Amino acid sequence: AIPPQVGTYQTLSLPRDQPEHEVLRSLEPLGWIHTQPTEMGELSPLDLFATSRMVADYPSWDGEKTIVIPLSFTPGSCSLSAYRILPAGFEWASEHGDVMDAQMSLNAVPPGYNASFYEGVQLLLSDRFLGFFLVPGAGGVWNYNF
Repeated sequence: AIPPQVGTYQTLSLPRDQPEHEVLRSLEPLGWIHTQPTEMGELSPLDLFATSRMVADYPSWDGEKTIVIPLSFTPGSCSLSAYRILPAGFEWASEHGDVMDAQMSLNAVPPGYNASFYEGVQLLLSDRFLGFFLVPGAGGVWNYNF
């Protein structure tokens, strides 16, 4: 499941309340995917902060399992990477939320941010698993792109 979201490569807005539907009850949130204009080779502070905020705001998200997948559009292709935030990263994000709110830029690197706050995780792509988009009927809007 992809959470409903509106954003750019520098911002992300998620609803305060998670969608509820009988089909979603058996699913577990695993993280989020976002696009960015270039490959960074590391997790940006903005991604760490956004993921930390989602884990704090959504009780069903497990910080130990939640990953962020940046999708970078490189010339002639796209590349995917995946990261998991470590406990030190969640702690740093909670202590520096005001700094990130003020800077909110993909290229901004706040003081104290470092690579020990996250780890790369294995990402397997397969044609064996198919997905779908669940869009609510009349009266509910999850994603304005549909």
